[in-house]
Amino acid sequence: MPERRSYGAWVVGGLGDRRIPRRRFIADTRRRTTLTELIDLGEEDWRLVERYRDLLASEAPALAAAFYDLVLAHPETRAVFAGFSVPTIQRLIDLQAQHATQLLDRRFDEAWRRGTEELGRRHFTWHVDPAWLAAGYVVYWQHWGTLVEHQVPIADRVPLLDALARIVIADLMLQLEGFARAAKATVRDRVAVFDALVEAAARVGSANAIDQTNSLVGAMLETLCRLVSERSREIVLVAYVLRDPASGHWTLAAAGGGLAAALRRELPTTVVDAPLESVLEGRRSSEPIVLDVGDRLVPRWDSVRNLPFGEVVLVPFAAGPARGLGVVVTASGFARRVGLDYFEPLQEAGVLALNLLHVAERDLLTGLANRSVLTPRLETLCRSSRSTEDPVAVALLDLDRFKEVNDLVGHETGDRVLRVVAHALAGVAREGDLVVRMGGDEFALVLPGRSGRASLAAEAERWIGAIRDLDWDRLGVPQLSGSVGITSFPADRATVEGLVRHAELALYDAKAHGGDRASVFVPAMEVAARRADEARTMVVVALERGRVSLDYQPIVSADGAVEAMEALIRIDDPDRGRIGPAVFGAALDHPALARRVGRWVLEEALAQLATWHESGFTFGVSVNISPQHLLDPRFVDDVASALERLGPVPTRLVELEITETAALGDTRAVDDVLEAIAELGLTIAIDDFGVGHASLRYLRELPAQTVKIDQSFVRGMLTSAADFGIVVSSVQAALFLGRRIVIEGVEDAYLERVARSLGEVSLQGFHLARPMPAEAVARWLDLEGSRWHDRPRAEDPLFQRAGLGPLLSVHHALMGRLEAAVVDERDDEGATWMAASLDDCHLGRWLASDAKRLIGDEGARSLLRQVHEELHTRLVAIERRRSSLEPATLDRLWQEARAVDERFVATLRSALRASLADLGS
Repeated sequence: MPERRSYGAWVVGGLGDRRIPRRRFIADTRRRTTLTELIDLGEEDWRLVERYRDLLASEAPALAAAFYDLVLAHPETRAVFAGFSVPTIQRLIDLQAQHATQLLDRRFDEAWRRGTEELGRRHFTWHVDPAWLAAGYVVYWQHWGTLVEHQVPIADRVPLLDALARIVIADLMLQLEGFARAAKATVRDRVAVFDALVEAAARVGSANAIDQTNSLVGAMLETLCRLVSERSREIVLVAYVLRDPASGHWTLAAAGGGLAAALRRELPTTVVDAPLESVLEGRRSSEPIVLDVGDRLVPRWDSVRNLPFGEVVLVPFAAGPARGLGVVVTASGFARRVGLDYFEPLQEAGVLALNLLHVAERDLLTGLANRSVLTPRLETLCRSSRSTEDPVAVALLDLDRFKEVNDLVGHETGDRVLRVVAHALAGVAREGDLVVRMGGDEFALVLPGRSGRASLAAEAERWIGAIRDLDWDRLGVPQLSGSVGITSFPADRATVEGLVRHAELALYDAKAHGGDRASVFVPAMEVAARRADEARTMVVVALERGRVSLDYQPIVSADGAVEAMEALIRIDDPDRGRIGPAVFGAALDHPALARRVGRWVLEEALAQLATWHESGFTFGVSVNISPQHLLDPRFVDDVASALERLGPVPTRLVELEITETAALGDTRAVDDVLEAIAELGLTIAIDDFGVGHASLRYLRELPAQTVKIDQSFVRGMLTSAADFGIVVSSVQAALFLGRRIVIEGVEDAYLERVARSLGEVSLQGFHLARPMPAEAVARWLDLEGSRWHDRPRAEDPLFQRAGLGPLLSVHHALMGRLEAAVVDERDDEGATWMAASLDDCHLGRWLASDAKRLIGDEGARSLLRQVHEELHTRLVAIERRRSSLEPATLDRLWQEARAVDERFVATLRSALRASLADLGS
């Protein structure tokens, strides 16, 4: 099957990308037999149409009904059928349905040609404007296009729509030929113009370079202007100017004739001319008007007004809110001699152009403008803004989690959601705003008059609010939200393409921060994007040149045994040395790299695990999986292939780490993948737990055996009550649900002490071991590994039994850090924090709130608060004076503070024993 282009270009009746002889379609009988060659429908095309013939024919009754709904809805065409009875109208509808079906069967036979031409002659007799013929075929196209889009396999859509478009064009052209022949018999001069119209359409249809509707319509008008001027020596200019209904700007769309070159040089792309408005405003009739070149209504174009004599015919036309004007400059007396009927085909061509542009610029699903409108509108507004300084904002809006919901409820419901969202966005739009559906669940907004960072953020929030306020329960889908990225010209002086790119970067930023929010573009986003591109290039080059390797970091159990080695990717750069993922990590989840890198890491890590087991080691290996690779349809096969490198090593010793944000993304797809991985015998770990706001429900339902607490919380739990609470509650919940816990980020002995107090947890961090090459693992185990066995617990059983073990561990860890700062004269933010934060320290918060639950005696609690306050008072004094005190004095003060601390612990122990005894414990 020859290659076809997108069917969207066929809305205007294009003839594809093939080179077709440039011949007039309106010709004698012998030449008309070459219609098949002109349309270029081959046997393969007809077989494809026959394959879907029944499907397409089934739409014929609805198509015919829609056709007559259109016809009977407008006075011009309704008048044709005045006096027709209901049965007669129904018969006509049946005949129209029969015509639609026959189009699929007749293969351009002679009977079809004669019948279609005759129908065109009748339309002329009935005074049906040719624009209505084209409008009728738009109905054909919309019905068949929608049917094909939803019910024909993707592989057949474009070629089938291509063939259907050619059939529709052929039928339209034959009707136009019949219409033209009848008109020629009546008014030869008018036929000359109409002949030019048909030939212009035919020539443009065969033009190989046309691949977009806007270009096609413009080329059709250009060709028409040139042909009309060529066929009459008395016409020196034929031009079309079109008015954008949203911006109100006029643009020169086409010009032909002797004055055309001068007019193009004179006019800017955007035409601002008050007489153009006055010709259209307040006119009850759309008939052409004839003016002398000096008349005040003539456009103020020097190339026209400087003519010594002549007349100007203004041909207004409109289609909905869109308007246009044909301008014909002729010798004096020509227009009056030939009559205004002569110019009607020019008017009809303008209406046809506006209608086709409107159809081509609409998104079929939502009725919004489609993406083809965005760039021209922005170019027009930005061009105007350069002279007026009037700002224009451009924003991109994307629905959060739409793919997940679409997969859950089905594409039909998903389409309904998109239509409802589009309607909501259109309702928020103000006059002059443009709402564009870019595709999928992404929309673009062009917002004249908006600028200023705060104003842009508020404006974006208004659009997001329209999404939040929808009745999602009524739609029968989970609550969706929207994210917006926005920027504004001329504050952002990028090109039109750059503005859209900047809005896209801001949208990525909003998504990266959890969605349901807006982000205003700042230049730093572009810098970050450029660095991301550089990082991707770095990874690609490293892969190609064999500079990628793995380091391994031990994970140690509560009793000190090495459980596993986590594989961590590195790049060996010749200039910068060994580089970790902090530099290039974001690039590893790029669609072009995720699977390539992921497969390499899996195969390399599993091969290394097999090597270690051959050497007698029994630990496992943990491999990080990027979200992009996890959701790749080939991921499970990639894992199965890598497992072949294990040999006799049990697959249960392989653990795959996925981030919490990946697990919470497309939950249905993730669940399916993880179940398949579990069937292979591997275990799953949720990495960076806590950063993605996972609920206990997800923790319970996800088929994961291990939870790795994110190191940002671990590192902050000594000085942040919030981080401490997150770590403790997460560990308790995960242990209760039977999950294995790994505490990441254990970077000093103090954090190790707190981590061990949390219960049966595993540890990982620089304090235990830094990542190391595979060949260094055996040496580390010999020299360092044994020292992690039989580590003492942080707190005594009483505190552990009361649930205060972690709290006391934090307290003692901070005391240890402060002692090290005093003795070694080191700066330590944690130590300073403890000395200064009486009410914010973990014990202070506990004494002020939860202590009552364990210690019912108010006197005991009051004593604890007094001793605790005394301790902080002494610590503050030491911290403030330690730089000016003699070592001996400083040591004495520290020992006194330490004695108060021991008194506090003893008082707490005594109070707890008394309370537990009262409870019968």
